[in-house]
Amino acid sequence: MLRTLLLFLLCLLLPVPQGALAASSGKTPVQAETSLPLNRTTFHFFSPEDIAANYKASKIIRVGYFDQHGVFEGEGEHLSGYAVALLTAISRYTGWEYKWVKIRFDELAQRLDDGTIDLSCGISFTPERSRLYSFSKLRAGYENTCLHVSSMSDMHYMDLEAFNGMRIGFFTDSLQYDVMKRFAAQNGFSFESFFFEESNEMA
Repeated sequence: MLRTLLLFLLCLLLPVPQGALAASSGKTPVQAETSLPLNRTTFHFFSPEDIAANYKASKIIRVGYFDQHGVFEGEGEHLSGYAVALLTAISRYTGWEYKWVKIRFDELAQRLDDGTIDLSCGISFTPERSRLYSFSKLRAGYENTCLHVSSMSDMHYMDLEAFNGMRIGFFTDSLQYDVMKRFAAQNGFSFESFFFEESNEMA
């Protein structure tokens, strides 16, 4: 509905060629226009770049990031990952500039609370965490929990007997630890847990 309204407004803003008016009246046009100059601002509501350019001052957003494979990887100018790409795309609409602040996952709540960072990304929603963090109304993505083993391992997919007694590394305070505990209880095996602050160390 909104797109239809915007297209209608766009049509009202576009100049009508003189030839078109003459043709509708049955008269021969004196001079046909070969080109129609279009004002760039006519299309501003379609262009995120123009929206950002109209902001008088950029807003600096401090983003707390921590080592998380595929979400936040690297540091400084070499920082990459899903969250970096997502926030960069959002900045095209908001005009935000980011200051990337390296933190530990276990201090995220405190850093948000004391105002040293403004937001973060890649945090799985749970009812318990919703009491600590303000989550966005729209999902930033979906998450799957996987077991990764060495290329030399003889462990296979859903080999539940082989899973019994295995040693698994988790991020400190990660949701995956609770997921794995439930999965083990449902399938009758146990495991030994090791906790890490960074994915590189765990890998």
